[in-house]
Amino acid sequence: MALTAVCGFWMIRNAAIRSAGDTATAWIEEKGRSLFAEAISVKQGTNQPRFGVSDVEENKAIDEAKEIGGM
Repeated sequence: MALTAVCGFWMIRNAAIRSAGDTATAWIEEKGRSLFAEAISVKQGTNQPRFGVSDVEENKAIDEAKEIGGM
């Protein structure tokens, strides 16, 4: 029974890893390339940033980072 449980765990783990990889690949293909291209153009000074992050989202991320950093 223990062997079955261990085998089941590894099967579920591998399926989760495979699914996460597929999801990441899909996101990169859909949004990552355009985000990267925009970041390059902003860095080169040919474009203003417009990553689609609202002020609320930005403040939430900053607050979470401060909380994690212990500030």
